[in-house]
Amino acid sequence: MKVFSVLFYLLLCLVTSVLGQVTNPRDLASIAPGVQAALSLYDSATVESQHLYNGPQYYIYDSPADDHQFYLSENWTMGSVFYDGQLFRDVPILYDIVKDQLVVRYKQSFGNVALQSPKVRYFTIPEHTFLRVEADTGRVEGLRTGFYDQLYDGKTKLVARRTKERQQDLSERRVIIRFPEKNLFYLYQAGTYHPVHTKKSVLGYLEDQKRPLKKYLREQKLSFRENREAAILGLATYYDELTKP
Repeated sequence: MKVFSVLFYLLLCLVTSVLGQVTNPRDLASIAPGVQAALSLYDSATVESQHLYNGPQYYIYDSPADDHQFYLSENWTMGSVFYDGQLFRDVPILYDIVKDQLVVRYKQSFGNVALQSPKVRYFTIPEHTFLRVEADTGRVEGLRTGFYDQLYDGKTKLVARRTKERQQDLSERRVIIRFPEKNLFYLYQAGTYHPVHTKKSVLGYLEDQKRPLKKYLREQKLSFRENREAAILGLATYYDELTKP
């Protein structure tokens, strides 16, 4: 809240320098140049602090290796977040997949904030939409609480849990922190989400179309070994095409 106190102090100085004493600073908007802009800045900052920037401060810890704890990139990405009942667009975002934590940055660059996860309904970054799932609500069966990347939202549905694990490597006589990534995939069938990893496990849940799905994999040259995500996504989307009413 320090930054907002500073904004208010600057606004007060500007107002008093114009008229000395005032009872309502907003009455000066049409008299003093710059007052309206200062009021708008203060109002905007206050609203953002109340609705979006109300989590604990987040510290980015450095890694001695060319690795990091974030999804895709350690650089800030502009995205959107539906938070505490309100949609915020063009927000600088980092997604810490070690902690499953969404991080935003003050637009005025005064620090980083870890959002309160239960208040995040969803967030988006280029080409990805992450949904918040609360396992104990009973609305979604088969998934643990956390953020899931929505890969396909058809009749079948496919989501991914993006994770990393912080590891220390002492093999080179110095501590190197690494973050190996692991992706877990879940296929929605028969009213619940099922973990899938191999071709056999996917086809087991789509068994009524197993033969044409195998043919599709061969024709499209989709390999679980080379690109597991693309192969599962291809099977899910093609299954829905095959089973259209």
